[in-house]
Amino acid sequence: MRFAFCQINTIVGDLKYNLEQIKKHSELAGKDKADLIIFPELCLSGYPAEDLFLHQSFLGNCHSALKDLIKWSAKIKSAIIVGVPLHQKGKTYNCAVLIQHGAILATVYKKNLPNYGVFDEQRVFASSDNQNIVKFKNLNLGIFICEDIWTDDVAKKLISDGANLFIVINCSPFDITKNRKRQEVTTKLVKKYKVPLLYINQIGGQDDLVFDGGSFALDADHNMVLPPQQWQEGIYFINIKNGQLSTEFSTVQDSLDEVQNIYQAVILGTRDYILKNNFKKVFLGASGGIDSALVAVIAADAIGSKNVRLVRLPSQYSSNHSLKDAQILAQNLGATLATIPINTPFDCVLDALKQEFEGTKPDVTEENIQARIRGVLLMALSNKYNELLLTTGNKSEYTCGYATLYGDMCGGFAPLKDVYKTMVYKLAKWRNANIPLTSKLQKTSVIPPRSISKPPSAELKPGQLDQDTLPPYNQLDKILFELIENDLSVSEVVSKGFPKELVSYIARLVKINEYKRRQSALGVKVSTRMVSKDRRYPVTSHFL
Repeated sequence: MRFAFCQINTIVGDLKYNLEQIKKHSELAGKDKADLIIFPELCLSGYPAEDLFLHQSFLGNCHSALKDLIKWSAKIKSAIIVGVPLHQKGKTYNCAVLIQHGAILATVYKKNLPNYGVFDEQRVFASSDNQNIVKFKNLNLGIFICEDIWTDDVAKKLISDGANLFIVINCSPFDITKNRKRQEVTTKLVKKYKVPLLYINQIGGQDDLVFDGGSFALDADHNMVLPPQQWQEGIYFINIKNGQLSTEFSTVQDSLDEVQNIYQAVILGTRDYILKNNFKKVFLGASGGIDSALVAVIAADAIGSKNVRLVRLPSQYSSNHSLKDAQILAQNLGATLATIPINTPFDCVLDALKQEFEGTKPDVTEENIQARIRGVLLMALSNKYNELLLTTGNKSEYTCGYATLYGDMCGGFAPLKDVYKTMVYKLAKWRNANIPLTSKLQKTSVIPPRSISKPPSAELKPGQLDQDTLPPYNQLDKILFELIENDLSVSEVVSKGFPKELVSYIARLVKINEYKRRQSALGVKVSTRMVSKDRRYPVTSHFL
């Protein structure tokens, strides 16, 4: 028996494209004598399609595409497992369908519907207890759909029915802990039941989620026959003979560390958001600091530097070294650079407000006016040239509100939205020393060293530094991690040795800036708890 894993990148709602990808990869795998070709969960519709699964017209189109695939399957010898939504008797199910020779041989329904974090499947799907083994040639297949592998109820039933091979189809989004967790849960299952396991996962970006692939295979002794194949599309073959798994796959992908995985995630998430939303080019405001420099390099790695342009927007507070660093960055990238001073519009706005502001002292208001002028100018360029504006804020800033609403928060996508500032430094240093797997740039040391080494500053008033408002980022991020990822209370964070006054101050910043985050651009989820779908807190609340 020969199995093919087709780790493909689909597009939500583009049924024609998804169907073409399934047919194309099936033909390729079939030519390589695959007996069974396995595709990810809901690959025909794309995932997550959210409330599209509630629309009868969308479900009808999915059914038509499935009928097309069934008819087409008569042209190849191989059987196909494909993930589809099926609407039956007034309910919609998340299903795996086994197709061969122009007919459906079996249908498996998902039982456990995740309804936590970014998942909302109980809203759109019905659960089913129809998890029966599927007889295919001389094997009894126990087919799981993603979440069904994370509890023992489905596995226990399939084993009692005689399953001797587990197949898991997934749309499992990336976070920095996910690959380890997948291997832990599957290894535990294989150890318990002594049954080989094939794990196939989707790859690609969809809004704020990114899927890393990471398909793998375990033999009955829980040895990794095929290591996780992350961050690239492909077809991977597994042979089974006398119950033993083997592969001729010769290139073993090196295991990636935390920094490398996050960098690959933001590249893929950014690339797919740009291309799947039909943008050809992107641009961003280049301040000369580390955040905008890293975003520029990510964009160049994702879609090529010829499709990236930088815009300097200096004020009277902009330092010469920041202007120079932005210029060096553009030169290193080979990207175009424009300069639009904001001194004149800033003076005009202050003049217009002169009467209303009479008797007041300059404060953060005047600082925010500068940021909002920059936002207006950048959005004007986006409108005029239909180019996507990337915003450059990071997770530390978004959680604390250290960003100006309708100012530097302007933009259509935020690659670093779920990346803490301390990780921003690690990513920048790693990128200067390495070329990522899928880079379109193929250059190292593109970020000016001074952008990394100098103290961060918004440069909205003389001598300003981030640490005038926030504690040092290495301390801030540790406290934020406890408040956000671990969801601890102030007292619980203090019990870990942090100063009470500082923790209370930071917790208050997180709380009062919820309204800003609600209005922020989408960004790539890389952590276990992003400050959006993963963490749902009211804007109006008196609880701290």
